[in-house]
Amino acid sequence: KTSRTGQKEVETKVFHFNRVMKSEEAIAEMKKEGYHPAELHEGLALGAKNPDEQRKYPLVILDSVCRRWGVRRVACLGSDGGGRGLRLDDFDGGWGGVYRFLGVRES
Repeated sequence: KTSRTGQKEVETKVFHFNRVMKSEEAIAEMKKEGYHPAELHEGLALGAKNPDEQRKYPLVILDSVCRRWGVRRVACLGSDGGGRGLRLDDFDGGWGGVYRFLGVRES
């Protein structure tokens, strides 16, 4: 949940670690570079501005945690048969090397 309103320019970076990792590891790696995980609205804005990005690779939005059936889930932008989609993936599972993570520069 966010309390932000209006529009704001933010610096984003797509992180690709090319290895299996946990969500907490991805967050720690982002923080080393001065970024924090993107919130849902930031991920959706990136998807709207660059619709072909999610056709190339799944893009995880780690600061979009919700609980579904007692399991922590996060939004993931991806493709489905060439189209675009948004799904919920398991925050506590491992992410394969194909996944990317959206970070936002610390302000």
